Amino acid sequence: MDKRAKSLPFDMLCEHLELIGRILPVGVVVLDENGAPVIQVNAGEAFWVDRASRDGEQLGQGVHRITYYWEYLGEDVGREDAEALMKHLGKEYNYMSVLQGEPEEGTCSDTRHRVTMTDSGEDILTGVFNREYFMNRIRVIDRAEVIPVALICVNINDWKYANVNYGNEESDRLIRIVAGILKQEAKPEYVIGRTDGDVFHVVIPMAEESEDADYIGRIQKACREYEDLHLAPSVACGSILKYNVEQHLEELFDDVQYLMFENKLEMKQEPGYRERLYKK
Repeated sequence: MDKRAKSLPFDMLCEHLELIGRILPVGVVVLDENGAPVIQVNAGEAFWVDRASRDGEQLGQGVHRITYYWEYLGEDVGREDAEALMKHLGKEYNYMSVLQGEPEEGTCSDTRHRVTMTDSGEDILTGVFNREYFMNRIRVIDRAEVIPVALICVNINDWKYANVNYGNEESDRLIRIVAGILKQEAKPEYVIGRTDGDVFHVVIPMAEESEDADYIGRIQKACREYEDLHLAPSVACGSILKYNVEQHLEELFDDVQYLMFENKLEMKQEPGYRERLYKK
């Protein structure tokens, strides 16, 4: 197998195709950039040699680009369902490849997933995505039509207190601490962006039940347990789920920010909050 093909999206594709091959009469072959088969499900050599003479479907971007061919091997009953499943799987792989990979200048094969970037998109201070790059990423997610998607707004509590009392260097360090916690508690597929000075947004594609709440719980716990001479990291969070493929994540920013502010008010009224902030 081409070592370049190994990735989170590729592993996901292998698992899903093997499962599909067990329950449906579907033959599939996936070819790498050199035309060599890297996945074969219910398909021998004759199958992929024959398919390779036809136009296959191109998936992914950059090092993740592959070609796949498939055929329904059973009777007509169930063919439409199998076709819909394979199209969805292809779209999901394409989306995951674009999401995980570093977009290069150019586009992937599906114009609905078109992304053109010329820089790394990294926020210099924190190492997460900057706002422009993050917004491009969530537009890719919208076009991929995957649901549900969780959108989380994270705001650092009392960042101004750190800035006034300890200066720019320490308040910048507070932002880096929070960004580090967000990355530490995130899964590889999470998309994290610093969208304002002390504000982050996190997107969880294909979020499982309570996954957003669990993530928020982990980052807030990690903040509470963080020990530092001056700083007391604390974050208020709001989360909202997108279930409608026609809805855009950008449309949910105001709603999720409102939920974040509700959480901020609750946190500031908790016993011991001020004492921890003032290091008393």
